[in-house]
Amino acid sequence: MVPLLPEFMRALGAKSRTIVCPMVRRPHETTPEEGDARVAGAAMLVFALAFVALKYLGTVNAWKATHWLFTYDLGFVKRGLLGTMASAMTPFDVTPVAAIVAFSLGAAALFVVALGVFAWPAFAKPLRWRTRAAALAALASPGFGYLLSDLGRFDIVNYALGLGVIVATRAWGRFPDALFVVSAGVMLLIHEAALLLALPIVTLVWLDANDRLAWLLEPARWPALAARLAPVAAIAAGVTLFGGADMTLRELMPRLAARADFVPSAQSAYVLVRGLDSNVAQVLGRETAIALENGRVGPPLGPILRDSFASILPFALAQLAVALFLVRSLVGDRRRVATAAIVLGFLAPWPLLLVGVDWGRWVAIASAHCATLTLHFAPELPDERAAPFRGVGAALVAAFVILSAGTSYTMEGARWGSAETPWTGVARWMQDARGSQTWDRAFVTP
Repeated sequence: MVPLLPEFMRALGAKSRTIVCPMVRRPHETTPEEGDARVAGAAMLVFALAFVALKYLGTVNAWKATHWLFTYDLGFVKRGLLGTMASAMTPFDVTPVAAIVAFSLGAAALFVVALGVFAWPAFAKPLRWRTRAAALAALASPGFGYLLSDLGRFDIVNYALGLGVIVATRAWGRFPDALFVVSAGVMLLIHEAALLLALPIVTLVWLDANDRLAWLLEPARWPALAARLAPVAAIAAGVTLFGGADMTLRELMPRLAARADFVPSAQSAYVLVRGLDSNVAQVLGRETAIALENGRVGPPLGPILRDSFASILPFALAQLAVALFLVRSLVGDRRRVATAAIVLGFLAPWPLLLVGVDWGRWVAIASAHCATLTLHFAPELPDERAAPFRGVGAALVAAFVILSAGTSYTMEGARWGSAETPWTGVARWMQDARGSQTWDRAFVTP
């Protein structure tokens, strides 16, 4: 009867056509080898994150804790958002050091989790040797370790927020311009230096998600790009130029002390009352310590922090070289835009060398930018299922990972063969916690 169907349709004046039943496709079934490779990738990622977190997790000192006392009760002050939120979550209008430590540890945990989720695509696909090598080299970045060692500073909060926004937009499948502006505004209210620390990464990924990353290489597109970035620039200018406290340091210190159960740092509080000209003077060596009206507070910081810069810089440059070597395997325009993005991300914090003496901090975060973009592009590297990643590239990556794993990156600089290993760090925390009356003593330095 079926063969008569075409004749029957022609008799009705209809055109005869072949009806094809679509094949029902089964989802890809993971082979045992691929499943084992994914488990191995997950184990590799967890081990790398645990190594970095346990090795570097630092302590909170009075300088960093004082920043958590900056609130909008003092007026529209820069870096006041987190302090205002912390004050709202603590009773009696006092922000104790234990709460500051808890907030700082929470930020560090969010950073590690966000970094792991962000890096997972580079480890998820089985037998991607070059991709995993690139990801391991990125996780060994001086910048990630430095961020964790600087516990209590707002940099790691902004970096965790930026990675969280990127991960969320990946899951959503889109990165709207409005979300970018809002997230950028929040990051700038947390710390105005976010304009050059962490926010460049969010900006580059936002451009990539909207197929605009190539605009960086097309001068004709720069006016349109500037127009889209104008709201962020306006927020940054407002926070930087008008975010100072309208009082002297002598008037400010009692108000901060009334909100704390520790002695606030005058050096830290001074950032609310001094301008960029004072920062530049300090960088140029004309101001070797923090001025407190007629007195001097604190030791000269410039020489210490410049030495930190000199010791971390070679490792940061090695990180950049590894990243650029790896993205060479990308094809066509993708290779060009990846190279441009990594170089721009690495260079973004460098203008801060002119306005802040934290030179080691700036170059460490430049390395973190480079590593983050390496993780972003790593899943696109060519598949190498036939054989492991071999040759000069493998040797370069392996040497960098081993060298970086054996080095500690902190405010004092890079130190090879440091006694601070994950295991000694944990032992020290446990010993300090047992010998103290409050749990936060293990994470607080005088």
